[in-house]
Amino acid sequence: MFENTENNSFWKTGNGKDFLVWANIHEENLISNYSTQLFLQYDDELEPLTKVWLENGDFKTIMKSLHQNHENKNLPLNYLKFKNNLYHVPNWVDFDLIQAG
Repeated sequence: MFENTENNSFWKTGNGKDFLVWANIHEENLISNYSTQLFLQYDDELEPLTKVWLENGDFKTIMKSLHQNHENKNLPLNYLKFKNNLYHVPNWVDFDLIQAG
């Protein structure tokens, strides 16, 4: 599962570990060819945005918006654009497999 050493801490000690515990999923039951390419793609896109948000003092407002039903007032446009892009479902998503899972 841990092809990418940069992502190890996420699954071993971070939020990923918490998710596995919450979902009652044991590490050995995960697909062995787990890839972090999609994670890294979004991570690369988000790094420069996060830097700007921290410099402008927007990060606290953005984090609050993630944890509550927040109106989009006072949120940076680049954040709203990124967030809206997350609603696009990639063409490789197989809803039949999701339903079967």
